[in-house]
Amino acid sequence: MSNTTVSQPIENIMGTITFFCFVVGVPSNVLAMVYFYRDQKSKTRNVKKLFFTEQYLTMAVVDFLITITTFPIIEVFWKYDRKSVLFTNKIFCAAWGFLWEMLPYFSVYLVGILSISRMLVLLKPMMTLNIFTLRICTGSYFVSHLVFRVSLLVFDMIKNTDVPKGYTDSRFLYTNTSGYCYFYAVQDVLWTVNSFFQCTLLGLPMIPILVSCFLSILKLMKTPSGPKFNRDAQKQATVTIIIVTVVYICCNVPVFMNYIIYSIVLIKDVTSAHPEQYQHYYNLYIYNENIFWAWYIWSFTYVICAVINAAINPIIFFWRMKPFREFIIALFSFNRQRFKFKNTKAAMTGVSVKELTSSSF
Repeated sequence: MSNTTVSQPIENIMGTITFFCFVVGVPSNVLAMVYFYRDQKSKTRNVKKLFFTEQYLTMAVVDFLITITTFPIIEVFWKYDRKSVLFTNKIFCAAWGFLWEMLPYFSVYLVGILSISRMLVLLKPMMTLNIFTLRICTGSYFVSHLVFRVSLLVFDMIKNTDVPKGYTDSRFLYTNTSGYCYFYAVQDVLWTVNSFFQCTLLGLPMIPILVSCFLSILKLMKTPSGPKFNRDAQKQATVTIIIVTVVYICCNVPVFMNYIIYSIVLIKDVTSAHPEQYQHYYNLYIYNENIFWAWYIWSFTYVICAVINAAINPIIFFWRMKPFREFIIALFSFNRQRFKFKNTKAAMTGVSVKELTSSSF
């Protein structure tokens, strides 16, 4: 472990950023969930809009879980000694660590599906988007990821019951250096497998996401055909998804690059002349070079960037989606009757609230 100590200014900045994302992200994602759930019920006659609304709803749920589980991180950064009360509890540490082994990767999946499906709609306007297929794919991804994580955990606990001193028998570890709880495989092979698995899940989806985003931008540059209202609505919806995708890429490139560096150093360390000296992350030379790499690289790239992304998404929705803005404004101005009337009319006519108010789906 690095001999350096934490930087209090950096601690305060990281804690403030996390706190701000928590305060903004939790209520805004709750409002997004409520809005998309209500809007989903009014789009039963429009399969294409239902398809995207369900993706936005699922994204809002995942973003809510990401933001609401950051309160222990705030405690870590705002405590000078980083002795977390919550993370030092073995049960809480294991639950939090396991949840965060799922959420960031599920978020990657959702952005990928959103970006690719919008590209397909632009390239093949007559293509039918099957909501049942979307649910099957989403459920299959979640279950397969869950099975892998549980299998990795169980296999490590069965094969190696001797846990090094200082590590919990739950295989989830909190250290002052990391700043959060994470899965610790006692077996070096499983540790390496888990690291490459995480790197692959974060990195490979970047390729189709970038390609679909690029093709969508190219398609937007061409003059579309059809009625002006449909063209404007399609452009508005596509630009919204492109913004969501670009923000996701900006927030997730740092953690992907960190995993690449870590994997390269990990291979070098495992294949070194003295593998018996291998002690995972803490003795990897590059992570001891300076204070940021030693104390902040993982918490910043893996947690804070994901939280920033989750807090920004509902802001993008508010900015780009007129009916969502009207829903929020009506909610806080106690003018709920107007929004209720629009939803009722939409449900009766089969037209979405967006179409009644010139929206952006």
